Amino acid sequence: MISGMPASRTHLPPDLSIVIPVLNEADKILQDIQSAAEFCHGQGIVAEIVVSDDGSSDGSVEAAERGRAGLPEGISLVVLTSDEHYGKGYAVRKGMLAAQGTVVMFADSGGNIAWKFILGARALIAGGACQIVHGSRKLPDSNILARQPLPRRILSFLFQRFARLILPIPGQLTDTQCGFKFYSREVAQTLFQECALNGFLFDLDIILMARQRGFTIREIPVDWRCDRDSRLRLRDNIYQMAKELGILYNLYGGRGKNRLHRHK
Repeated sequence: MISGMPASRTHLPPDLSIVIPVLNEADKILQDIQSAAEFCHGQGIVAEIVVSDDGSSDGSVEAAERGRAGLPEGISLVVLTSDEHYGKGYAVRKGMLAAQGTVVMFADSGGNIAWKFILGARALIAGGACQIVHGSRKLPDSNILARQPLPRRILSFLFQRFARLILPIPGQLTDTQCGFKFYSREVAQTLFQECALNGFLFDLDIILMARQRGFTIREIPVDWRCDRDSRLRLRDNIYQMAKELGILYNLYGGRGKNRLHRHK
């Protein structure tokens, strides 16, 4: 069952929606809300922060609700709840479809990437250079402030190589899985309404769908810090990820590569 907490929005339509998917992030989410609100207010950005819960059992929703206190002018908070755990893709999709901003983005909980990188991404979309912007940890000007453990780096590398072998991932994209992505609202609505995956590989579904539809994706360098408390555990999630790769292959690789969409 899916439910939503009463929305708290500003009277002005927001310039930016920040979607934060959460699964048992009670120790982080209040700081996420406060830091995002402080940054946007300081930059004069009318923004809404959309916390999209994925069936947390640790009080994440209650922690997020405490973020309503003391929000500065021009900043609003929406908390979406779920009685069940479906996956990160589900939580992001739910948040993106509820977002009202002219530009909508999602960011992982925990402050892996500083909010200051919002400015360049918004400027690219507002200026018409592209419809989608990805943060990338792999561009020459990107900085890795705290690296992932070596076993995870190896598994991630192998996974990325295999995904690129079987799927038509655009070669110019250096980092498909970075949790810091931006869309014009119209494009977000178009893509996320049709997103087929609830798990971690939803990013690839969105990228490949965007490629089919001719949307332009640009990458920006970011400073990134590994969160050792990440909800992605490759060993625990490998079966689901393999299943999702199979779905993507049927949609975009092999016999599905020329299909312009699609099933729900």
